[in-house]
Amino acid sequence: MWGEFYIRSENLGLHGKIDVLESKNIKSVGTILTPIERKRGSSYHDNDEVQLAAYCMLLEDYLDEPVRMGYLYLFGTNERYAITITDWHREKVIEITEAIRNMRLDCIPDFTANRNKCEKCSTVQYCMPLETEMLEGAKAKGLE
Repeated sequence: MWGEFYIRSENLGLHGKIDVLESKNIKSVGTILTPIERKRGSSYHDNDEVQLAAYCMLLEDYLDEPVRMGYLYLFGTNERYAITITDWHREKVIEITEAIRNMRLDCIPDFTANRNKCEKCSTVQYCMPLETEMLEGAKAKGLE
């Protein structure tokens, strides 16, 4: 088992840090590397699966072989869940990365309905959802 593993793909235009990279040696296949994404809570969501899928896609590009599964480990329950990476996951990764690349400074994206997500977000100091909502009102809420 390896600790944090930073990975970058020019082909995908993505980079990230896999929390844990599990290594298993299987005689008939060889070494299998599987990403593990650790989460603080006691449940996970679709976006966590999409993040894991992005790590699988990065690992595939790095290894030049398929990575069809990863794990989500939840500290809150001390359990890990095997996630099979499907075409849906891969399409979401591509869709989201394209949406990010197409973002413009003059167009405010819709804010999340769940404000708890803003508390741990690494871009909250740039996004400033509460301040923007106060200044922009209905526009910031996506109501215009």
